[in-house]
Amino acid sequence: MQRLFPDWDTLNSLHAALTEGERELVSFLDASLPESWSIFAQPHLNGLRPDVVVANPNVGVVVFEVKDWRLGSYCAQGDRLIGRSAGQEWEAQNPILKARIYAAQIYEGFLAGREAEGEPRGSFKPQKICRPAVYFHRATTEEACDLLKPWLGDEEIVFGRDWLDRQRLQQIVPSCYHKRRQGMDETTSDAIARLIVYLMPPRHFIEQQRPLPMPDRVQEPKTVPGQGFHRIRGPVGCGKSFVLVHRALRANHEGREVLVVSHNVTMSHWLHDLMSRSPYRVDKHRLGCNHFHAWCIQTASQAGLLRRLPIRGGCESDVFGDDGESALSDGNLFDEAFRALRGRFDSGATPEDLGLPRYGGIYVDEVQDFEARWLDLLARFLDQDGEMVIVADQRQNLYGREGGRDVPDRGPRVCRFRGRWIQLGSRSYRLPWRAALFLEAFSQATGLGDDEDEPIQPRMEPTLEGTEHERFGWIRATDNEEALELLAETIRWFQEFHPSDVCVLVPTHGWGLRAFERIKGDFGPIVHVFSTDGRERQARKKAFWKGRGELKMCTIHSFKGWQIENVVLLWPSPLPGDGYPDAVRHRLFYSAASRALRNLFVINADRGYDPLLRLGGHLEELKAGSSEPGQSGRSIRPNLKRF
Repeated sequence: MQRLFPDWDTLNSLHAALTEGERELVSFLDASLPESWSIFAQPHLNGLRPDVVVANPNVGVVVFEVKDWRLGSYCAQGDRLIGRSAGQEWEAQNPILKARIYAAQIYEGFLAGREAEGEPRGSFKPQKICRPAVYFHRATTEEACDLLKPWLGDEEIVFGRDWLDRQRLQQIVPSCYHKRRQGMDETTSDAIARLIVYLMPPRHFIEQQRPLPMPDRVQEPKTVPGQGFHRIRGPVGCGKSFVLVHRALRANHEGREVLVVSHNVTMSHWLHDLMSRSPYRVDKHRLGCNHFHAWCIQTASQAGLLRRLPIRGGCESDVFGDDGESALSDGNLFDEAFRALRGRFDSGATPEDLGLPRYGGIYVDEVQDFEARWLDLLARFLDQDGEMVIVADQRQNLYGREGGRDVPDRGPRVCRFRGRWIQLGSRSYRLPWRAALFLEAFSQATGLGDDEDEPIQPRMEPTLEGTEHERFGWIRATDNEEALELLAETIRWFQEFHPSDVCVLVPTHGWGLRAFERIKGDFGPIVHVFSTDGRERQARKKAFWKGRGELKMCTIHSFKGWQIENVVLLWPSPLPGDGYPDAVRHRLFYSAASRALRNLFVINADRGYDPLLRLGGHLEELKAGSSEPGQSGRSIRPNLKRF
């Protein structure tokens, strides 16, 4: 049974490698501690990044700060720790204070208050269950204690390399050999068990340490760079972004200047994460990734065509509902940049005339979100022997645009796609099998997509091992108010997952703000994209990365293209002024329901969607406010299995 997180294979491939001291300490603890202890190297914990943490639900927690300092360069001066080298002097960050802060924040955030309300017994002190420790790798314990003597208290553990000995293990990790610490109550023990879940590395962290998998025999031919204009389509989860990124990376490996483009700010983050895991040798100076609006503004600015400076990367077009003012309105910086560039090209200018680069490969993801004229502008920057590749899923056409389609009256003049789309295949590699079957039935029932869409096939047969750990739950809320009330309870069903592997999706920013207000303070820090202010909303989108270690909340628009372990979809009844026709609501629902890698729970207050519960029998009804599902008697909490 695994007890080191991440495992050694992952630790050995970390981009930010363990220091020599961290590696030595982790190796010693892994070899010496009893199996009942879990060990975490550089864990993510609500924005905290301690060096090493060990935990046992029946004994306690130790938080280690690790230093590879040579102590001859440091000394205490009053209440300050001073470092000196080459005639320079500076105030160093005090490791014992840092370890103390980590331990206090972990205790207060997870082991005190509502997480551990049981009364301690006897002489047991709750604070002792979470101890701060400092390890100096290049010093002895005596030297380390002498340096930190002004700050040493009763709770801190300070030691050097000479204590990495099994005879000293109980001094490094107190009570480590006890099966259960005297005075430990069940509530505190349960709180430590939940803390261990939070210390687990999120799925995205594990993925980011591994090279991008190579394409299979079906996908591989589509990843070979070529010339001209190519368009590829396929259902959700079939690997469109995966194939597009592989093709772009291979083109760059061949020596081409490459541009990868998306519509959403957040989608560009996802593509950037995939590209950072390149299995090919690439030239990062010839490899660009951006969302279209920012690229357009930056390109026009570089050519000197803007009368005013862009504000940190431009803006994103959100043209439905309350996702914000149209980015195409008069006076908008993107509109000014687009018109300026198109005007110069219509007058006969070339990229060279404007001092701008050409690309040997332009790759556009989620092209159904693009207007044909945007693709036409991109094509102006293509080398004569280059290629432009677009990928799409028309079932997710949330904006009603024609990107990549044959539209004779208003089609592109430069970017020409001929013939039928290249089909990537109908098998969904990442969707849970219930979700794949349900979404195909939903598409047929609501008329999503067009005649070229192939049916969605699940990645595996329902009888195969592992599918019992995937839940596709439906919670019927009587109205929008009850849907909001049920949100916190629903999120808690996923408490066995790292919070970063859970996302709440909503159809609009207004609903996002209402939902955030209901649950803020219940789940620690929450990273979200919601704001009534356009600039703040853009800033939040730019900060919305998978690497953020907190619970996530997002609009369906901005999460499209992403994927995450667990999704809670808040689906309210439409209100006057929501601005979504039925066809768009169906596409929104399809897009949101296809984001989950494992578990999806829908909180539904829209009576028009109630019949979906009977669509193919793929949904499991869960009773609101109950811990039991509607008919089957199974526990509503998912049967979870660690990845």
